[in-house]
Amino acid sequence: MIGARAAGKTSLLNVIEHLARKKGILAVKVSLNAESSSNEVILFKEVIDAIMTKGAELGMFEGLGGKVYKSFRKIVDLLDAQAEIPLLFGTAYIGVKRNTQGTLSQQVLVHDLTKLWEEAKKHKIPAIALLFDECDLLAKNEALLQKLRNIFSDIDGYLLVFAGTENMFPAISEVFSPIPRLFKRIDVGNFASVDETKECILKPLSEEEKPLVNLGSVAEIHMITGGNPYEVQLISHYMYKKHTEAATPQITLDVEVLDNVLIELERLRRGGEHKVADLVRRCHPDQLRALLATLECPSATPEQLSRFMVLSEIDRHSMEELSNQVSFTV
Repeated sequence: MIGARAAGKTSLLNVIEHLARKKGILAVKVSLNAESSSNEVILFKEVIDAIMTKGAELGMFEGLGGKVYKSFRKIVDLLDAQAEIPLLFGTAYIGVKRNTQGTLSQQVLVHDLTKLWEEAKKHKIPAIALLFDECDLLAKNEALLQKLRNIFSDIDGYLLVFAGTENMFPAISEVFSPIPRLFKRIDVGNFASVDETKECILKPLSEEEKPLVNLGSVAEIHMITGGNPYEVQLISHYMYKKHTEAATPQITLDVEVLDNVLIELERLRRGGEHKVADLVRRCHPDQLRALLATLECPSATPEQLSRFMVLSEIDRHSMEELSNQVSFTV
């Protein structure tokens, strides 16, 4: 699934997880982070742990109270080498954790994922779906992508869903080549029409509340947000909140609602520590040109940049200071 930030990829993953479970499929979502996308031991621990836990909830290995699952938790949580489970992962995982580095054998992972699938089949589970979110991080680790490809090319019973921005697609396409044979690409974008935005706004409301939504506000929200699902939902939330708390007769967009949205966005921006964006926002146009030049030509000296009039109004000191600040922040 390919889409820009806040386009609704995670929400669509949640829907896929919900629909999969309705069909009896064992669906587990793995939200990648900097650690799991760079460390294969952590990643496969998350995958196997999720399958074991969600599977035990469906009765696999005699359930959450069964001996196998309890032993698995001792291995993963306590690094108890004496605990016994029908998986090879436990011994390998403890060895890697105690040595603080290392890898998991591909054959160990193929064996264990096959065992998990065989156990799932015993309980009439038709497939195991692994839903990977934030895959831009995973795309940076070609070796890990290759390992995923090799493992899941050798076993049956698994469905893989990768969600990320357009930046992830080239790497995954190259490793899983030819990708059209293995994956179906789904583009996730903004709502294209006012009607789609209207459906998003009205869907969570009761039948009694839907007529209270000001239709003019729907068109304004679509124009302001460009149909971005996250922004549509954020504005709708504050419209509905004002309606319920202030007992307004309509659910409508006004200045107070927009002010509350801006406050929330600023809070999220600060929480995300967008230091680079803050720094760039304070730059003068000439400084931005100099910064762009240093990023595009990192080996160029200030004298070379000055010779081509990049630094026509900026002295050497200010350019170096700006570049160093951005490098340090990143």
